[in-house]
Amino acid sequence: FIVSVLPVLYVWSLGAFAQAPWKFCCGQAQCDEAECKVIDAGCGEPCPTNTWTNKCSGFPKCDSSLIGISVSMYIATPTATGLMAVAFFHPMFHLWSIRYFIKMYVFGGIFTLTAFYLCFGAFLACPVTKYPTMHTVVVGLFCVF
Repeated sequence: FIVSVLPVLYVWSLGAFAQAPWKFCCGQAQCDEAECKVIDAGCGEPCPTNTWTNKCSGFPKCDSSLIGISVSMYIATPTATGLMAVAFFHPMFHLWSIRYFIKMYVFGGIFTLTAFYLCFGAFLACPVTKYPTMHTVVVGLFCVF
């Protein structure tokens, strides 16, 4: 039951993750600004804030988007994208395990299922912040299948 609800919980929690003030400095989590500067001076890495999810400039009304924040914008970090893949693994695996029923009862059958998988993978592989045009095309195809 938990793995079935995990995708919904993950997507709904993205907004809360974006507002969390987590700091990661040189691999040490939860450091304050003073500690961060001291640690930063020692390792030469910047001290990013909130490396879990993407928080666009002008959050929650993203300056780079006409529609504001979206799931695509939230998952535009390696951590958030990886967790999205993990959260959706079980439902995707379950769909593949019943592919024989899908072949018989769904219009397009295995072609539709395979196209959906490819589009979902491309959705995760093309972050909206890095490849906006390709991401828009992939999301459009993702919605068709």
